[in-house]
Amino acid sequence: MSSREPDGWPTRLSHLAPLVRMDALAIVLPTQGERTGPAAPSLSTYAAHNLPPTMWSATPAAATIANVLTQRAAGQLGAAGILLADGRSAGSLAAVPIVWKDQVVGALVGIAPRPLASEDVPALARAADLVAIDLADAQVAWRAQRH
Repeated sequence: MSSREPDGWPTRLSHLAPLVRMDALAIVLPTQGERTGPAAPSLSTYAAHNLPPTMWSATPAAATIANVLTQRAAGQLGAAGILLADGRSAGSLAAVPIVWKDQVVGALVGIAPRPLASEDVPALARAADLVAIDLADAQVAWRAQRH
C-alpha cells in the first residue's frame, strides 16, 4: 500500500482489486521528469493497493506500461516478477489506459500471481473508466479548495 493516501485511493483500490480479480492494483501516471527512452515517459505511482513503493523503471513492466500510455491500448506481461506487499511474487501484469475527455491521463495496472484469463483485461478496462471519473472528480475538488 502507498505510504500516502491521496483522497482514499489505496482504500478504493483495495475494494476494486477483488472485483477485477487482481491481487494488486496501481494507478500509474506519466511524469514530466526524465524519460526512460526516446518516447517512453517516466512512470510514477499515484496510488496502489498491495504493492510496496515501486520504481517502475527498474521492473520488466516499464516498457509495457509505457506502451499502454503512448499507444492507448491495453498491454500484458507474463513474466512480470513483481514483489507484492504481502510477500508473494506476481508473474502476471495487465495495464490499461485511463482516459478522460479523450486524453490518456495514466494507466491502471493489475498484478496477479496467476496467469491472466481472457476476461481480466476487459474487466480492468471497465475499472479504468471508473477510475477516470473519480480522478476527474478529485481534481475538480482539489481545484475548488484552492480558490
